[in-house]
Amino acid sequence: MIFIGERINAGFKDIKQAIVNKDGDVIKEWARKQADAKADYIDVNLGTASNKPEDLCWMIEMVQEEVDLPISIDNNRSVMLKEAIPICKKP
Repeated sequence: MIFIGERINAGFKDIKQAIVNKDGDVIKEWARKQADAKADYIDVNLGTASNKPEDLCWMIEMVQEEVDLPISIDNNRSVMLKEAIPICKKP
């Protein structure tokens, strides 16, 4: 069984605020909590917090600075994926 940590999602108020304020500590805290809970992947979902590829890339970078797990990019926009996939160390 594969476990995907899905808490880094802009649908949560604290994550949305972290994106708006560029508060990497919140993103890193949730990445660490999910890794400690034995997640196999960390899902990153920008949701409606932003439509900028650089914000999605920033979220991915925050996760990768904190944990060494593969990233699941939860986005269906090709412009976002085009920017985000290359920076993933473990997509």
